[in-house]
Amino acid sequence: MKVKMNNFKVPVILRIDEERQGVMYIDERGMFNVNEIGVEILLGLNENKSLESIYHELKVEYDIESKILKNDINEFIKQLVDLELINEKR
Repeated sequence: MKVKMNNFKVPVILRIDEERQGVMYIDERGMFNVNEIGVEILLGLNENKSLESIYHELKVEYDIESKILKNDINEFIKQLVDLELINEKR
């Protein structure tokens, strides 16, 4: 599946395979592999969901400790900020 991400500062295309792994294509910056949790975060952000909402959806769907999940989300968001895809934490 190919998803055009519209809610980012630059054009982003996300390709998602049947195992929910993804590859994120960012203009001339290249491509980045994204795991299943990262794919879900990107899709949530693209739908303008809050981080709190994304957290709760992931918590229900996956068996992950709250502290680990929150850390994973925060680290992924930091990477998106560092790539200048989003301005700040939402």
